[in-house]
Amino acid sequence: MKLEELRRERGWSKAELARRAEIGEADVGKVESGRLRPYETQLRKLSAALRVPVSKMHGLLDEVPREKPGATRRIRPARKSNRRTT
Repeated sequence: MKLEELRRERGWSKAELARRAEIGEADVGKVESGRLRPYETQLRKLSAALRVPVSKMHGLLDEVPREKPGATRRIRPARKSNRRTT
């Protein structure tokens, strides 16, 4: 079973899973499509939200086909701007 199937089985949208796991909705989509391998923290949050063991989460991610060779790269968080607004 894939991560997307597990989410849909619960009747959740990507936004709902993102809210419950406290991660970005875009990241949920990227993890489901194989464009992003989540950090361990994100993986644990997804695991807790879906109420499945972390070991099962690893298995679900292994089933996701990768779209690009660079799919294992992690996305860096956006930097805060140093510009002042007036």
